[in-house]
Amino acid sequence: MLVALMSLFISCSDNNLNEEIIQITLLHGWGTMEEDHIAMRKIYEDFEKENPGIHINLLSMPSSEDAVNKAIDMISIGNVPDIIFTGGIGYDTIYKFMVEKDYAVNLFPYIENDDEFKGNIPKSVIQYWENDNKEIFTLPDVFLMSGYWYNADIFSQAGIKEPPKTWDEFLDMCKKIRNWADDINEDIVPICFNSENSIALFDYLVSSNGGDFHSINNEWRAELNYNTLYENLKKLQVIFEYSTDLNKEFTYRDSLNNFNNNKSAIYINGVWANSMIDQNINAKYAAFPMNSGKTIASKSSCIGYIVGNTKDQDRIEASIKLVKYMLSDNVQNRLLEETGQVPINPKINIEEYRESMPRLYEAVNVVNNADMHIPIPVNFWNEKKRVYFMNNILDVLNRKIELDEFVKNIETE
Repeated sequence: MLVALMSLFISCSDNNLNEEIIQITLLHGWGTMEEDHIAMRKIYEDFEKENPGIHINLLSMPSSEDAVNKAIDMISIGNVPDIIFTGGIGYDTIYKFMVEKDYAVNLFPYIENDDEFKGNIPKSVIQYWENDNKEIFTLPDVFLMSGYWYNADIFSQAGIKEPPKTWDEFLDMCKKIRNWADDINEDIVPICFNSENSIALFDYLVSSNGGDFHSINNEWRAELNYNTLYENLKKLQVIFEYSTDLNKEFTYRDSLNNFNNNKSAIYINGVWANSMIDQNINAKYAAFPMNSGKTIASKSSCIGYIVGNTKDQDRIEASIKLVKYMLSDNVQNRLLEETGQVPINPKINIEEYRESMPRLYEAVNVVNNADMHIPIPVNFWNEKKRVYFMNNILDVLNRKIELDEFVKNIETE
């Protein structure tokens, strides 16, 4: 009898314990075995240590694109994830759809009623994502800041004393590196082009040549006419001819590997790529040139975490705790130290990392001190136009697709 009562007590206790644990699912794109992906998953898992009453199930996809596509599939059958991390993409797809269908939680009241939460978010981020109805449906945990990395040793050996200050100098730099590499019979290119860095380079060309990029209803979008598209794509083709192996098609990982193996002089990527660049490379950071001689770089507050409106208030509040956790002082420092990303929390002082992370510190300052800032492509482009551009740009640069056809197709997307 005593054993039976004890078994009943233990069983009831276990049931009560299970009832107290709130389970939430985080769908994200940090699912590979790359160092920053592993670090991000560890940060997510450590959330449970501070919140023992919450269990987080990680639904890990290999990329942000895969995470957004998975979210679309889940929501289409009525399964709304508790939290989605979009990694900056999906504004015209998953984000707008979730907001319009009431599948996303308005974070504004949670921010306004929590001084600690509010204090961890810069006013610029709140202003960017707050709509006319005082609603906020997403929060990022980092700023996306970008210019380009360059191998200072290759620059020096090719006779380049400093980063170019105009686009003419930029093209001349590409010629010098290519000629130097040919002279010493080395397979070194100025830039290893891929679809991601092609669209970024195109944005800089357009913006520094008077292209019409502006904010529409608080949304940055490229309003590009035929002539602007055509003329700047022609300039991109010229840079491409000097900069890459015309017989190969590269991915963004190929571009990184080439840079790390001293096979390319420039690596176009954000400051966060510091952690992926070989520490033995004499890598420095630069903003892109403008024809006026000024500099231009990217800085964006992108889509980040979207809390799903599951109609379960306990799960919603647990999910908001996770977002708040990601913006906390401790985690924001971890994002900087362990992944090289730039935290949005205004209390995190990059100056404190001047000695311990000098390369990242320099890169962040280069971006902050640029004369002009534009958003990164995901904040610039209509999603369909951006995807079409990236899927076809390498064929355009290789002249497998006619420029006129490409431009007209972009206009109709």
